[in-house]
Parts: sequence; C-alpha cells; structure tokens
Amino acid sequence: MPYSLKSIGDANLPITLVSATYTALDTDYIINATSGTFNITLPTAVGITNKLYIIKNSGTGVITIVTTGSQTIDGSSASINLTQNTSISIQSDGSSWIITTASATGNPTEIQYNKNGSFASSSNLTYDDSTNTFLSNGISALRRKVEIGINADWVFVSRADDLPAAVGGVITLLDNITYMFVCVVDLQGDRLVCGDNTTLLGGSSENCRILSTGLTGQAMISSVYSLPIRNLTIEADVALNLAGNVTTSAIDWFGVNFTNCNTIGVIRDYANVIMTDCAFLESASLTFDGTIGTVGFAQCLFNGTTGNTIFILPPSLTISRRFRIIYSSFVVLSGETGINVSTTATIPADAYILTYCNFSGGGTYLAGHDHTSNKALFINNVGITNSSNVGHYYMQNNATATTGIVQNTYLKAAGTTVVGAGNSPKWTTATTNRLTYAGSITTEFIITVVGSVQSAANNTTIGIGVAENGTIITESRVSIRAAVAATPMAFATQDVIQVSTGDFFEIWLTNETGTQNITVTDLNVIIQKVTG
Repeated sequence: MPYSLKSIGDANLPITLVSATYTALDTDYIINATSGTFNITLPTAVGITNKLYIIKNSGTGVITIVTTGSQTIDGSSASINLTQNTSISIQSDGSSWIITTASATGNPTEIQYNKNGSFASSSNLTYDDSTNTFLSNGISALRRKVEIGINADWVFVSRADDLPAAVGGVITLLDNITYMFVCVVDLQGDRLVCGDNTTLLGGSSENCRILSTGLTGQAMISSVYSLPIRNLTIEADVALNLAGNVTTSAIDWFGVNFTNCNTIGVIRDYANVIMTDCAFLESASLTFDGTIGTVGFAQCLFNGTTGNTIFILPPSLTISRRFRIIYSSFVVLSGETGINVSTTATIPADAYILTYCNFSGGGTYLAGHDHTSNKALFINNVGITNSSNVGHYYMQNNATATTGIVQNTYLKAAGTTVVGAGNSPKWTTATTNRLTYAGSITTEFIITVVGSVQSAANNTTIGIGVAENGTIITESRVSIRAAVAATPMAFATQDVIQVSTGDFFEIWLTNETGTQNITVTDLNVIIQKVTG
C-alpha cells in the first residue's frame, strides 16, 4: 500500500543496526551499518509507494545498496556505495527507487555514485565540514546532483579539472551530457572532443569563455555529432573541426562568440548550421565544406582579421538548400574579405541570400559570386549592390515582317531582339523574342510591353499580346488600327503574371481584319518582380 508521512513531530523513528548482509524490511526506517563491508538490499518498490529508507554507514567498511530484480535507482541499475560516515535517503515511486537526499560527515569523506556508466570508476563526491559544501574531483557538478537535486546529466564547469581527465592532450566529453561553463575556463593546451549529444552551455558569452593556452594548429573543439552551444565565448588559434554525417547531425548555436580566433575552422557535412545572436570578434576563416543543407545566420556581428576572409565557401562545397545571412553587420577593413563564395561551389538558384545586412569598413565585401549571379538573392542590404529580378529585351528599326498570318490567330512576332542592359541573370534570352525565368522562387511579376507596329495594307486592325509558355494571355491583348499601310502605330500593354522556374514569355500578334503581313518595328519588353 502507499505510504504517507504527514508529521514527524516528537515521534521516535526506528533504527535498525546491521553489521552483515541485510535486506530492508517493511518496518525499517533508519538502517545504520555499524561495521564491515557488505550489501544492503532494498525490497521491491512495487506496492510500497512513498516508502522511505535512510541508510547510514557509521563503520569503516563500504556499504553497497542494491535493488531487487531489475528495479533501478534514479533510472540506473547500478549500485550506490556509501563510505564511512555517509548516508542517503531513498524512496519508492511505486516501480523503482529515487534518491531524495544524500549527506556526508567526516574530514572529509566520499560518496561514490555510479550511474549508466557515465561516471568514471574513480569519480567521487567529497564533503568539506569547514564550508558545509561538496567538493569535487573529476566531473564536479555532475556529482553535485546529490547536493542540489538537479539531473545527473549536467556538469557545472568552473575549471579544467571539472572535465574528464585529458589523455594525450584530448579531453573526451561524455555522450548525452550537458556541460555548463560558469566562468573563464582555460584548458591549458588540451582540446575537447565532443560525444554524441554533448551540449556546451554558458551563463553569458560576456563572462563564460573557453580557451586553451598553448594550443596552436589544432582545433580546440572537435565533433562528428550534433553540437548545441549556447551563451559561450570561444577563444583559440583554431577553434573548430566539426564533421557531421550530412543527414541527422546539426549545429544550433545561440549567443556564441568567437574572439581572437586566427582560424575559426571547418564545418562540413551537416544537415543544418544555424547561428543566432552570435559574433565574430577579431576572428575569421570559417570554412563550410562537404554537403550542407542550410547555413543560416541571424542578428550577428562579423568583424574579421587582417588578410583573412570571414566566410569561405570553396569549390568542394555543396549547399543543397540555402546559405542565408539576415539582419547582420559586417565590419570588413582594408585587406580583409567578408564572404568568398566560389563560382564553382554548388548552390541552387536564389539560395545565396543576404537580407538587411550592413557592410562597412572599406575592405572586399564579396568575392566570387556577387549580385549578378543567378545564385544570389540580395535584398535591402547596405554597402553592397542588391540583386535585381528584371527581365529585359528590345528591338529597334526592325524590318522583318511576321508572315503566315491567319486572321485572328496569334503567332510569335518576327525580328531579332537584343538583351537589355537591365536584364538580370534570373532571366535568360537564348531565343529571340523570349524571356525565360531561371530563378527558383515562384512569385508575381509585372510585364510591360511598348512598341510600334505596321501592316502591309490600309485599315488593318492589329492584335498584340503576351504569350506565356506558348499560350496568349487573354488580359494582355490590345488592338491597334493602322489606317495607312507601312506606317508604324504605337502600342502598349501591361499585365501581372505569376512566374515559376522555366516559364517563358514572348510577344505575339495577329491580323484581326485580314491576312496581310504584320511588322513590329520597335519593341521594349520589361518583366519586373512585384516585391523584393
């Protein structure tokens, strides 16, 4: 049945003294091991919800607390060891056992808590009578779980020896553990290799920093897994070497600063790389390589270093979705480069995105692809030329007549057109009198057509309109009456059209009163995106 302790008051709680292997009874409350090294076995937790035991080791041996069957303690099947003058409170939750409190007395003594193999066998928790606090060796705050009741998958880091011991200069961080850096931590020449689901946190990037004095030429932080980081500053000669698996590994960083990094490093083969409210301060040379789905930065500050490039996208990079920086500022001084996107890197159309960014400092802001590239989608930036999405061609003094006229049947106007100066790479003109959309974003455009047209006969009514993908757009059609043969008559038409990748547009005409030839003598066609 469930147990309920409503008030202790002046009650005398039973104490059971044991000195040999013992199984706790339903009537036990405080169990005191007075001598020896042996096991104390907890009964089944089923059916005794809220049952509480306080177990103390007042002897000189080691007392091991074990469970019945496959039941667990705090989710672990591992045992708990009590050394001299230590105690623990443990309570049934109806199916397993949970630790409620643990204490220690002595000068000083240890509690060893082994869980899921996440503690090294030598890990321990030490209590200092003089300060009434737990001290630590190895993974400090992971053991403070016993002191302050937080989840045992957290480690509070205030110095390098709060982390796992370095082997050959490498500190291997544990899987599924969150490391909370609470101040400036110097790894003193060692470097971090992160495990699966390792998370690095700081209280604030203003005062929580990781550095490693004496480490040069090697990345201070390496991982082949997803690596969340929050509110930390990273300072290193080389900061990163991150190599994911393309499909499931991801980078999701908030409030991460890089300071005084000669080389920020390499990020390759991640599904997504997302950074928000981050800063590069006197730091540069972040290279993206391999295959990456999306790279995204928002509300960031980038201040590079002399002779270096802040972002490097080499020929070997494939971006499968987008590279996007929004609401950010670049300070690029003389001799520095902001973003270098190789013209042979693989990036989709309209997927190199810069929006509401500010570039200043007088250096080389962009190298490789720029606003003229079909890859570029630069909108409302300051300091660089924004990309346009305009299609434009024209024809002047054309003498080539459109023949094969069938009355009231539209066909493509004859003549040789020329690409206009305002035509952007998002519109191609491989065929005369045709604009084909090469952009990737489906959106609305305004098409404007002006020109002059003449007939081979008097009193001819000429129809002019825009054809989309070989079909005349009804609302674009206009009619012009040419009273005198071979005399050009002005015309104009305009329409709003929705455009998708591969759509093409041409100017078509017809003779509405006969079959005489028609000539478009002059023509100017402009297609312009409605917004952005």
